[in-house]
Amino acid sequence: MKRISGIGVAFTLMAGYCSLLIAETQLTPVEVITDMEQKGRIALEDQQYDKAYELFSKGSEAATDPDLKARFDFGRAVTLQQMAGAPKLERAARLYLDYLDDYPQSSAAKNNLAKVFESLGDLSSQKPSSEQDNEYYDIAVGFYEEAIKANDSNKGLYLKNYADFLERTGDWDNAKLNYAIMIRGYPISPRLQQTLRSQNCLPLTCPHEWYHSLS
Repeated sequence: MKRISGIGVAFTLMAGYCSLLIAETQLTPVEVITDMEQKGRIALEDQQYDKAYELFSKGSEAATDPDLKARFDFGRAVTLQQMAGAPKLERAARLYLDYLDDYPQSSAAKNNLAKVFESLGDLSSQKPSSEQDNEYYDIAVGFYEEAIKANDSNKGLYLKNYADFLERTGDWDNAKLNYAIMIRGYPISPRLQQTLRSQNCLPLTCPHEWYHSLS
């Protein structure tokens, strides 16, 4: 009986020790949500879009802090944008617009919205007798210009995105202006520098009339 009692005490102590370990390593609700956000970003970077979207969606449902919920919804929008296809792009656009309702100064959301409407325009242009592509492109122009005017640390990226869009849609004059502005103010790769030189768009040879609208 003493031996059995001793074993019982040992098990009790062991159970208590294990409970202590679990209690010490258990994540708080905030840490769980933060961990979920990190895992969602990793999945997005690894192009595991379904997994990323599921993690961001669960985080959005669980988050009680408005700023944290907004970050999850932004992640959902980015994921949908990467998944492409008109329905997903339209859902991404709605999420970005909702984000801008709460954070109207977000140049990142404006840049991403511009890319979304550019993609929707591309899809629309592939349909016979569709004229909606120009409407989408006009919206994209508006968001690109708003993102650039924010003048934040990513302005160089927004300028390049906008210039690439203008060049691709046939507005080469304005594309050259934006490439020139980008070269003057932001570092770019030697390869892009060479490309612009070959297209007669050196920084000092491009006109400056449009520059003031970016300030």
